[in-house]
Amino acid sequence: MHFLRKLGLGVALFFYTPLLLLLPTLVSLNATITQPTFVKETLVKAEFYQGLSSFFVEQASKNESTAGNALVISSLQQTVTPAAIQKIIEPTIDSTYKWLDNPDSKFDVSVSLQPLKDSFFQTLEQNFGQKLTALPKCTSRTATVPADPTQITCIPQGVSAQQVLDQAKTQLAQNKDLLGEQQNISLSDDSTQQQPPSQTTGDTTTKKKDETPKVDTKQLRTYAKIYHWVKIGTPIVIGLTALATLAIILLNRPRLKGVRRIGIFLLTNGVILIVTAFVMAYLLKTFLPVPATGETLAVSGSKAADIISGRVLSINRTFSFIYIGGGVVAIITSLVLQKVLKKNDRPSPIEQEDMLPDDKELGSKTPEEPKPEEKETAAPPTDAEQKVATEEKKITIK
Repeated sequence: MHFLRKLGLGVALFFYTPLLLLLPTLVSLNATITQPTFVKETLVKAEFYQGLSSFFVEQASKNESTAGNALVISSLQQTVTPAAIQKIIEPTIDSTYKWLDNPDSKFDVSVSLQPLKDSFFQTLEQNFGQKLTALPKCTSRTATVPADPTQITCIPQGVSAQQVLDQAKTQLAQNKDLLGEQQNISLSDDSTQQQPPSQTTGDTTTKKKDETPKVDTKQLRTYAKIYHWVKIGTPIVIGLTALATLAIILLNRPRLKGVRRIGIFLLTNGVILIVTAFVMAYLLKTFLPVPATGETLAVSGSKAADIISGRVLSINRTFSFIYIGGGVVAIITSLVLQKVLKKNDRPSPIEQEDMLPDDKELGSKTPEEPKPEEKETAAPPTDAEQKVATEEKKITIK
C-alpha cells in the first residue's frame, strides 16, 4: 500500500502542471473560435462586412467598363451594403458549424450571390429609369445610343427609354467583373460541383472552365477532429485537474503537506500564465503586420485577429489571477493549521488518520511519569551484632 500511494502521488504530481497550463488554453479556444456566435460578433466588430462592401465598390471603380460610371457606382453602394452581405454570409457560418458538430455528414456549403445581383439590377433600373425620364429627345436624327448606354445624354429618335434601359441591363449582366461571374459559390468535400453552362461559338461547343473552389476532404476532416477534441477536451481536462488535486491532497502525509503543494503549484503556474500573456501581447503588438489604410479587407482581418487574441489573452489572465489567489490561500491555510496543531501534545484526528499503523500506536501512547526514587532503609542489627559492637567500643575507650 505504501508503494501504491507513492506511485499514485508521483503520477498526480507529474501531470498536474501540464493540466493547469492546458486548461486555460482549451477554455479560451472553446469560448472563441468554436462558437459561431462569437465568430459572427467578431466579423461585425472587425467591420468585415463594411470592408467587403467597399471591396466590391472599389473593384467596380477599377473595372474598365464601369470606371467613372457614377450611375453604376451609386447603385452598387445602395445595394451591396454591409447588412446585405451579412445576411448572405451568416447562414454559411451556421451551416459550417452544423457540419462540424456532425462531421460524418456530407460537407456542402454554398453562398448565393443571385439575390445580391437581382437587388443591384433593380436599383440600377430604378436610378437609370429616373435619369432617362429626365433626358430630352435628341435633336439630331443621326444620334444613336452610345456604346455604354448609361452614359447617354439624350434619347435618340425612334428609340424608347425602355429600350435603352434593357440594353444597359444586358451589357452589365455580361460584365464578369461586376459582382463576380458565378451566381453561386459552392464548397463540397467530394468536389461534386454543378457544371457551368456551355458556350456555343459557331459550330463549336465549349465549356467554361470550372472555377468553383475545390476542398480537400482530408483537410476538412482534420479541422473537424481538432474542433471535436477542443469541444470534448475542456470538460475532460477540468475533471482530470480536479481528480489530480484531490489525489495530491489525500496521498500526501500529512495531508496539510498536500494542501501546501497544491498552493505552490497554483502559484507557480499562475505566474507562468501571466508572464506568458504579457509576452504574447507584446509579440502580437510588435510583429503583427499593420495593413495599409486602403486595404479594407486586410484591415478587417487585422482587427479580427486583435479581437480573438485579446479574448484569449483575457481568459489566460483571468486564470492566472485565479491560480495565484488560490495558491496563496492554500499555502497560508496549510501553514496556519500546521502551527495551530503543533500546540497540541497529541496528534489531531486528521494527523492520526494520516499516520501509518505503527506510528498511530506510538502516537496514541502517553509516556509514563517517572516514579520518585525511594530511599534505601537499612535492616535493624541482630543481638549478636549489637554485642560485638559494644565490645569494640569498650576496647576503643581503653
